Amino acid sequence: MNDFNELLEQMETVIKELELYENTDDVEKKLNLFVNYLQRGQINLMMNLFENSISDVTRAIGIMEKIMDAGPPIILKEYAYAYGTRAGAYHIIGDNENAFHDANKCIELLEKIQEDGDEGIDLNILCKMYGIRGGILNHMYTQTDLAISDYQKSISILERQQNAGGSLDENELGSAFMGLGQCYDQKSDYEKANSYYNKVLDIWERLFNEDPQSISIDDLAVVYMNRGANYTDLGEFEKSIRDYNKSIEIREKNAKNAYNPYLLSTSYKNRALSKGHLNDFAGSIEDLKKALNVLKDFIQEHPELQEIYEYIYENLIDIIKEKGTQDLLDDTIKMYGI
Repeated sequence: MNDFNELLEQMETVIKELELYENTDDVEKKLNLFVNYLQRGQINLMMNLFENSISDVTRAIGIMEKIMDAGPPIILKEYAYAYGTRAGAYHIIGDNENAFHDANKCIELLEKIQEDGDEGIDLNILCKMYGIRGGILNHMYTQTDLAISDYQKSISILERQQNAGGSLDENELGSAFMGLGQCYDQKSDYEKANSYYNKVLDIWERLFNEDPQSISIDDLAVVYMNRGANYTDLGEFEKSIRDYNKSIEIREKNAKNAYNPYLLSTSYKNRALSKGHLNDFAGSIEDLKKALNVLKDFIQEHPELQEIYEYIYENLIDIIKEKGTQDLLDDTIKMYGI
């Protein structure tokens, strides 16, 4: 981190000198300014300084557009990478609309470069852009078939790299399998979705056992939660409960890196549903209470969770009215009442 900070200080000095040429005809100096803004934006992204990254890359793109207004595209690959960097930052902060726009632009530019016969592009960036665009196509725009196409393109790139003797980015491959699982769940093809979730877990569990820092703990918990929901759709409730158990265990053991009140409460709520299918109504009631307890401490800071809290509470009250006692109902209303 100190190395990054020193590098940022050095780049700040260079950028201030080059900014004097931003509105001149000195294309070489402006290209150098573009490169420095882009590189600083990439460093800020690696340091999780997402707003700074977006600001720097936006400046870089603006400079390149001025250069391109005066003539044909110059260093088009780096221009594409700028959109890819900004797409990554937007995606992390949850600005999916801008992430989609930038991923789309990056893909469009890199595909054009390939069509023109230049194979020297960074395929890892293209692969990640397909992954980002695929996820947004499925979750935000519900264009599931287009999302599947993007994930398959991502997998194809990874496999081509491996076949050419390169190293396989198994984390990225797992992400693509995860996306395909979600897409086929969306299409109600639950068996196919399940096969992809199994592939993800084959990869990510092994990576986690080899090096817990090599993958996102949050992502590992999510895929268990997703497969748990998938098993529920398949009517395999005991398997569903086992996966929810695993997702909850991962989050509770790694609270610093994977404590997400919304997703943890969702795992409890969904496990309650599976227990209900097995006529374990006491277990179902207990899990719904746990879901409410998770949310209760966060509603004041995150009012968007209120609607979810109310939904779970109503489910809990309905089950108690049907399967519980009046004393339990009174105690529950007193403890969790809205």
